[in-house]
Amino acid sequence: MSDSVDGLKLHDEAVRDQDDHLDNLLAVIGRNKQLAGGIHQELREQETLLEDVDNGVNKATQHVRNQRMRVQRLLDATMGNRFWVCVVILMVLIVILLAIPKSNK
Repeated sequence: MSDSVDGLKLHDEAVRDQDDHLDNLLAVIGRNKQLAGGIHQELREQETLLEDVDNGVNKATQHVRNQRMRVQRLLDATMGNRFWVCVVILMVLIVILLAIPKSNK
């Protein structure tokens, strides 16, 4: 009978140890669940921030494109004017050179 009592005591002790281990495991799982929830919330906030940054970058990129197009149109317009200014200056120089009498030495 003492063998069966000792066996029951050992069995009860093993079950208590398993219960303690399971309680510890449950606590660890609970902490991990809280951490996972916090990480999930942080990722959602970061996603919102990244979307805002992405929208800002897209707006800035579009603004830069628009400004480049305006600058290019301005350059194209002024290049045409420069050409005609150069032509007029060269014509004036030709007339001046033709008007200067040649000095014979």
